[in-house]
Amino acid sequence: MKTILKGKNVLVTGAAHGIGRALTNFLVKEGCRLCLVDIDRPGLMKVSDLAKEKGLEPILMIKDLAQPNDRQSLISSLDEKGFYVDILINNVGVGFWRYFQDTPWEKLDQIIETNIKCMTHLTKLVLPGMLVRNEGYIVNLSSTASFIGAPNAACYSATKAYISIFSETLNMELKKTRVKVICVFPGATDTPFWKYAMMDNSKYSRDIRRMTAEEVAEETVAAIRAGKAIIIPGARNRLNMVIVKFLPRKLLKKIALNRFNGINIKK
Repeated sequence: MKTILKGKNVLVTGAAHGIGRALTNFLVKEGCRLCLVDIDRPGLMKVSDLAKEKGLEPILMIKDLAQPNDRQSLISSLDEKGFYVDILINNVGVGFWRYFQDTPWEKLDQIIETNIKCMTHLTKLVLPGMLVRNEGYIVNLSSTASFIGAPNAACYSATKAYISIFSETLNMELKKTRVKVICVFPGATDTPFWKYAMMDNSKYSRDIRRMTAEEVAEETVAAIRAGKAIIIPGARNRLNMVIVKFLPRKLLKKIALNRFNGINIKK
């Protein structure tokens, strides 16, 4: 049975840019009630204007979700407003493309806080209400990087692998409820992530074929409607992941080393 999204309360993190922005646009068309969260106020205001053009008035929250207090205050504020989250989209994520030993600890800590702790914390905060209502979706954005690590992205790849296993396991725990966890595995996608991760001028960035954020968002929203547990947007990405399952791990590592050769950025 397909899920009707109209009127659902949806919380989207990292909503100002990229996949988060594209997801917001599709959810507006579905008639969802939205809470949009991002650290970028001007970017969030632009996304909000697009929603208002469709007659919707989203709740905007300017938060640094790498900070535990901001995560807690976000959910507390929504509870006070009577905005009980039906669908949580854990989209916000950061990366930094450099060899592990050359990456400042502050960057590694930011990646772990944002990609792992934020997703886990927000899920922990909204899940009790979903279980009381016996309905809800938790949508976690992982990455195809979780299947095989990428040199220059050891910490980022590991955080995405955590998201994958966490999502799968939580779904098992929730099997007897009507709360579902969906894990999304985007491949290379044309978003500002490349710039913020300091890899936009890399050889890999120039050579790789990217999906648009809109293509990823459209398949993700379709997966929510269908209640799928796993979605790998893009036929090419799905084919690559099938191949990954059958190739020896040793060979996969050689492929990864070749693919990411020259990606390192000078300090």
